[in-house]
Amino acid sequence: MELLAARTANEQGQASLRAAGEVLEASRKHARETTEMLREKTEEVERLRINKQVDDRERAIKMKDLVGQVSLYMYDIIGAHELCMKKGKLVGRILRSG
Repeated sequence: MELLAARTANEQGQASLRAAGEVLEASRKHARETTEMLREKTEEVERLRINKQVDDRERAIKMKDLVGQVSLYMYDIIGAHELCMKKGKLVGRILRSG
């Protein structure tokens, strides 16, 4: 009777050990899969970060060009206005003196 009880306890212990081993292996598999997904996402984030840096630099260059064009355009308008004012004064002088 003791032998039967010991055998039953032994079988239960081995079944419990197998179950724990399966749980451990499932946990390890899950950890590997999660680590792999994290690595892929980290690489994706790094690629996106690099792309954003390139886009930011391109945007800054375009903005600098646009601001320069606006500045040149405003300079042309101001220059044309001043030129007209000078010509107007010259025309007025000519008309008055004539």
